[in-house]
Amino acid sequence: MLPLTLVPYVRGMRAEYPEEISVAVIFGAVQLANYLLLLAIWHYGVRHLTTSPVSAKVVRNVDTRVAMAIALNIIGVLLVPVNERLATAAFVCTPLLFVRHHLVDASASER
Repeated sequence: MLPLTLVPYVRGMRAEYPEEISVAVIFGAVQLANYLLLLAIWHYGVRHLTTSPVSAKVVRNVDTRVAMAIALNIIGVLLVPVNERLATAAFVCTPLLFVRHHLVDASASER
């Protein structure tokens, strides 16, 4: 869980040095590591920690959201030299992918 603990530090670095490409790359790498860990934890939980099977549709939907988050982070890092505000927008939009997951929420309320 080390990448998760680095988020406040790299976020502070990003705020202090917003146009530094190296800081944006570090920020994107930490975020990428966190989303890859999220994917690993999700798949471990689906396989080993659930009492009833999770539908393939739900797994595919979560996988798609995480893949989109990874893509947005990569786009954000690539946009830093071009336009820092667009890069920040890409980074800010990433968590919005996880605000509400209707398939997981619906299946959890049925139990």
